[in-house]
Amino acid sequence: MGINPQTCKSLEQVRTLADEFLHSVDRPLDRLKLAVLTLGLPPESEPFIAEQWKRSGFRPLPEHALFAAHLFKVELFFQIALAANLISTNRASNWQDVAYLSYLRLCMIFVSSDKLHRRSAPYLLRPDQSFVWGADLKADLQRLAQRYQASPQQEQEMGLLKFARTPPQDADCLVARLWDHHFGILRQEEADRLKRLFDEPVPNQEHTVDQVPRQSKSLPTGEKELVEHLNRFRDATELSPEEIDFDTANPDLLSIQRRVHKRKGSFWQLPKDLKDALK
Repeated sequence: MGINPQTCKSLEQVRTLADEFLHSVDRPLDRLKLAVLTLGLPPESEPFIAEQWKRSGFRPLPEHALFAAHLFKVELFFQIALAANLISTNRASNWQDVAYLSYLRLCMIFVSSDKLHRRSAPYLLRPDQSFVWGADLKADLQRLAQRYQASPQQEQEMGLLKFARTPPQDADCLVARLWDHHFGILRQEEADRLKRLFDEPVPNQEHTVDQVPRQSKSLPTGEKELVEHLNRFRDATELSPEEIDFDTANPDLLSIQRRVHKRKGSFWQLPKDLKDALK
């Protein structure tokens, strides 16, 4: 492709070249062949993929096959950056490190302490995604833990799921900034919930245990019946292989149980008096 340090001088240019290649509709079958080779697909899959792409009118690859296009872009980005000497060819682990960027399409926040990721990921992220330097997140989580440990004991005993359902509103808190950027609607839902409890507007600030009225732990009749019904599955005798008369790969109902420790590390995850409250 004629890539060298003189024709490509920055990772931003690398991204531009990779995007131009992916969005071009010139000689689509040649581009498909390169994609098949790059992604390690079986050669016999190429005619089928070509026919499907042809039926779409040879739309740009990111419009026709979004995830495949992302994987292809990561590899193109890497190879172009290598040719331009923007990524070292002397470090054997660089290829494995870049491969982790293939997962970017599957997450909102990509956290890493790898220097290559720190340099490259911003050029492969969507506008609604964030890259977070691992050391920054670790330090911020430690500060957040210290902040909650300084809370009154009575408040801590309510459990994190109650007194720290959302991060504090603090511009200096990395976790809070990430939360508001990606999950801001949940903070508003929490404010609306408190507003309904108090039947009056609630300011956007942290609340203490004394501000939140204790709610009834009793379940509506319908929910009690549902819980009893589900518990019968939990308590049922396990079937032997000979007794199974249904397709285990396609059951009508699947029950999965998870156990949560009331206390983990320094914090109560659930209310300390949960057992007594449910009696």
